Formats: sequence, C-alpha cells, structure tokens
Amino acid sequence: MQNQLSALVRKAHTLTVFGRPYHPYFLASDMATCAMIIFIAVQDRIAITFPTTLAAILVAIASHRIYLRFKARITGSASRSLLQDTVLVVLPSYVMAHLLLGNSVSDALDVAAFFFPLYFGIVRIGCFLGGCCYGVPNARFGFIYPPVVFDRKECGCRKFSSGERTDAPVIPIQLIESAFHLSVFAYLYFVATPERGKFLPLYFILYGSFRFIIDFWRRSSARPRRGPFSEAQLVALVIGILSAFSMAV
Repeated sequence: MQNQLSALVRKAHTLTVFGRPYHPYFLASDMATCAMIIFIAVQDRIAITFPTTLAAILVAIASHRIYLRFKARITGSASRSLLQDTVLVVLPSYVMAHLLLGNSVSDALDVAAFFFPLYFGIVRIGCFLGGCCYGVPNARFGFIYPPVVFDRKECGCRKFSSGERTDAPVIPIQLIESAFHLSVFAYLYFVATPERGKFLPLYFILYGSFRFIIDFWRRSSARPRRGPFSEAQLVALVIGILSAFSMAV
C-alpha cells in the first residue's frame, strides 16, 4: 500500500493544465467545488433555488480568497484553516449573501450542512496529496511522503505551502478525516431527519466532537497550539457546545 500511495502522490505532483503546474491540492479543491455545485443543483431535500444558492456560494468563496490575501499581507501567511475559516469567514459571508437575496436563512443553513462535509471530504484528499495537515509519526500505520511533496516550489497561479518536511512515516490523518466527512454527508442526506434549521448544528456537533479527538494525533498545522490543544480543537469545542444548545432549544 505504501508503494501505491507514494506513486499516486508523485504522479499527482506532475499534473499540468495548458502547460502550467496544477497542484493536487487545488485539483481536489476545484473538484470539491464542482461536486458542491452539482449537489445543490440536484438536491431535493431543501426548498431553496439553485441560482441564489450558487450566488451565495460564489460570494463565500470570493470572500475567503480576499480574506486569505489580506491575512497574507498582515501576517505573511496565507495558510488555510478548515474549521476556523469556515466559521469566521465562509459561513458568515454565505449567510449574508442569502439575506441580501431574500432567502430563508434556515433553509440556507440546512443546505450548508450538506455541502460542507461533501466539500471537506474531497478537499482533505488534496491535503493528503499536498503534504499538509498530516498526523503524528507512526511506524506501523504511517505513510512516508516522497521528497517531491516538500521540495516543490511551483504551484501555478495559486500558492500552496506543504507542512513541515518529515522523513518519518506519519499517520495519513487527512484520509481519515475525508472518510469521516463523506460518511457524515451520507448520514445527513439519507438517514438524519432533524427539524428544519437543525441540520447544520447536527453537523457541527458531529464534526466538532470528531475534530476535538482526532487533533490529538495531528502533527502538521500552520495554526498555533494553546497549551495541549490545537486552535481547531478549541474552536471545535465552542462550536460543538453552541450547536448542542441550538439543537436543544
């Protein structure tokens, strides 16, 4: 399995589009965006129109990219933080766009509960291929990244920074998280039957609990730690508690 995954990662770093390098993280990100758009076009669980939801998603994506550029100028780092960026930038701009378009916020949030795990389930594969967000060293279950992942400098028109270089076998925690997200997406869409407006709190309870636990086995992160906890763990804890309260009222 190690050899097959190594070959896949090396191959992913040779991708080009129109002669320009195409980093595998951005391939996964673009595929995730396309999957999300297709989903909202065909979904029939929530009564909300496709054009306005697509517009709100595009506003959220644009807001996130502006935020990353602004953060890069201020801090010198344009690193992405899946949970923090979602809560602080993506979700508020998505909701604001729906408000301006006159849509139901409850329905808009319910749709978000589906496309967040769908998007994150795919983009975490890009994290694995790109060599960021990997887990702690583990000789038995770890994956040894080929040097090309950390040596690569050219990413085309978009910039990507891998995690700290490691020659030790590390747990591919990104793939575990990908499987979790895709499983949650399937559960929410095909099994769960919460009240209207409760899908997103349910998702945040599930993901917040999972992220708080799994981050004890995550090593690579651009975000600082607060004592024994990662920044994402603290955010996950707060979001989980608030979501549980929201489900109860």
